[in-house]
Amino acid sequence: MSKLILVVGFSLMNTKQEVQSESNEIDLNLNKDRAVFFLMSSSIFGLNILLMLFVSFYWLNPSFHNLITGRPL
Repeated sequence: MSKLILVVGFSLMNTKQEVQSESNEIDLNLNKDRAVFFLMSSSIFGLNILLMLFVSFYWLNPSFHNLITGRPL
């Protein structure tokens, strides 16, 4: 009877360790996903701001327009 309890107890400990290791792997994957999401979002936001600034300067600043096209606004 004690051997059965030992075997069941040992298998439960292994199961708990496996669950804990799987939980750690999931946490690492979530952290990677969050980092990738943050990098993609910030890069898209940054590129959008740069594009808006370029278009604004192109249409509103005559010297910038002349620099890009070679013709006055």
